[in-house]
Amino acid sequence: MKPQNKIKEISLEELTDSMGNHAKAAALQKRVIQLEEVGNRLYFLILNGTDDELKKAKWEWRELVPTENK
Repeated sequence: MKPQNKIKEISLEELTDSMGNHAKAAALQKRVIQLEEVGNRLYFLILNGTDDELKKAKWEWRELVPTENK
């Protein structure tokens, strides 16, 4: 006789929490990718770019990482 696979039962609250956590993780992963792309571009332009290219890249970085006003 084969053993039966048991399905774990979870509540609706557990399911929605899990979905929310997944959405948050996906959003954070997207943000990390954006920061890496803009940071790499900024680094490259610091070494090789013109002043105008560098200014534009700095503004793109500031849009993603705003300064804190203290």
